[in-house]
Amino acid sequence: MEPHLIIVVGTTPDYVLRIEEEEKPYHMLFLLDSKFKGFPELEKKDNSDHLFSNLEDYSGTLNILIKYIAASNLKPYFACFDCEALYLTGRLAEYFDSPFPPPDAVLKARNKFLSSRLWMNERVKTPECELASGLSYSIELFNKYNRDAVIKPLTGSGSELVFHCTDEKEIEEAVEIIKTQLEKRKENPLFYPLMDPVSREMIDPCRFWIVEEFVSGPEYSCDFFMENSSIHILRETEKIKDRACEFGTISGYLMPPVYPASIKKDDIKSAMMKAANSLGFSWGYFMADFIVNDNMISIIELTPRPGGDSLPDLIKASTGINILITYLDIMTGSNGPLEGFPEPAGRHATVHFYSDREGIIDKIDTEEIIKDSRTKFILLKKKPGDSITLPPDDYDNRLIGYSVITLDAEESPISVCNEMQNKLKVTYSVPC
Repeated sequence: MEPHLIIVVGTTPDYVLRIEEEEKPYHMLFLLDSKFKGFPELEKKDNSDHLFSNLEDYSGTLNILIKYIAASNLKPYFACFDCEALYLTGRLAEYFDSPFPPPDAVLKARNKFLSSRLWMNERVKTPECELASGLSYSIELFNKYNRDAVIKPLTGSGSELVFHCTDEKEIEEAVEIIKTQLEKRKENPLFYPLMDPVSREMIDPCRFWIVEEFVSGPEYSCDFFMENSSIHILRETEKIKDRACEFGTISGYLMPPVYPASIKKDDIKSAMMKAANSLGFSWGYFMADFIVNDNMISIIELTPRPGGDSLPDLIKASTGINILITYLDIMTGSNGPLEGFPEPAGRHATVHFYSDREGIIDKIDTEEIIKDSRTKFILLKKKPGDSITLPPDDYDNRLIGYSVITLDAEESPISVCNEMQNKLKVTYSVPC
């Protein structure tokens, strides 16, 4: 086999460390943003496979990579775990004639409004939506959608600045918050202006937002690989949601998911194929979110990367599969287990631990969680001395960590999530 060099573009130090722990049959290069240079955990490792660049500078990054690849004498393949680096990865892969989803299709997927419009044009079931930039049109759309609507940004994470509104007062509050918060996110790469690959015009996601009809029903996500007009579903999970939390907040994930009896595996494959093709994809590894409403699959989001968050640890704990390495295997053409992932031995779930207040963490006590016989794994993303910021200013910062647990057949996932959340004891040195 020809020697492979797989280049992971734009990831974070925690993923670098996790991937480097595993043995792999190919050479690795992590193309990291310059802001991570000198990161203490990376400095402890042999960093000969770490390359740093200003990832906003395409030409500079390309020139650095050309020199590295020429010196390595290896065939490059590309991978990406982060939404903000997907377009760059597509452009680099295109230059080196390496397999990766095409940049124009990536842009369509990254723009939630454009992807929805393309799906509607191709009769892919998805919530109807329009763009708005002011209160009056947002209210007009709210009335159009039977006074039950969702307001959300064009880009960003799935739970960020997402509001479910059922009266005009809620619309007014949501518009005021999203206008203020989008203005604050101008320097965040996730909210940089996007090129519309159809009109070739730039769209500023800090000036517009989406007003979307609300679609009720259980929500799911999956990872799949598409090739030769075939869909290989690799991972399926159900989202655990607590109505007491902010709309869009995920309390955890359940594996295996429980689908309505009317939904079959072939229905999911068919929906994923049509949704991906509508955006211009014909090959690649994807993550998708969808809702089952009226016994039909309604696509919410599709993007050419693996599912992140707590999902890799849930998959590994429940099946023994390292989905990060599976993804890299697939992107190098080594494929990996495209069918026949082992079934989880019983029900597994992740529990996300959120802070309910702002302040500086003084102590995190996980003793009760560790002692619980259902706990298989726990990871803390915060430590004493870290500060907490709450929504709407920051939706990720409040996540203290998560655990992977087992559940009995009759246990309610949301009840267990709440129970586990109460077992985590956090004290703060700055009262709020």
